[in-house]
Amino acid sequence: MTVIAPVIISMSESTFKVGLDNYEQSVSSAKFVPTTPIASFTGIGGTTTSAAGAPTWVLTLTFAQDWLTANSLSNYLMDNKGTTKVVQLAPVGGGTAFDATVLIVASDIGGDANSLATASVTLTVIGAPSLAG
Repeated sequence: MTVIAPVIISMSESTFKVGLDNYEQSVSSAKFVPTTPIASFTGIGGTTTSAAGAPTWVLTLTFAQDWLTANSLSNYLMDNKGTTKVVQLAPVGGGTAFDATVLIVASDIGGDANSLATASVTLTVIGAPSLAG
């Protein structure tokens, strides 16, 4: 058996783009997340057969709310809600970048006392992320 040693990446040196604009200074978490449907059939003899369907994808973001900067991610999401845009997530240390087309929706507004205002948003991916290039 071959032993596979992973090359672990650090998201602390990543880039995140929406169109031509970079937002990595605002984003603290960015993840493409699949949901894969599983169908199962169990026969009366006790055997079960399972099959995986095609995954659907979302992009989840956590970021600093900024309503004062004209091009901020908060304002961008609000101004472009309902449109589709190309995004790119690239862990710089790993050298691999992923592109996806996402449906833009508005994010959280406001937050808790005695804390910095952050927001979370889940953007539906049209199709699936793909290796950039």
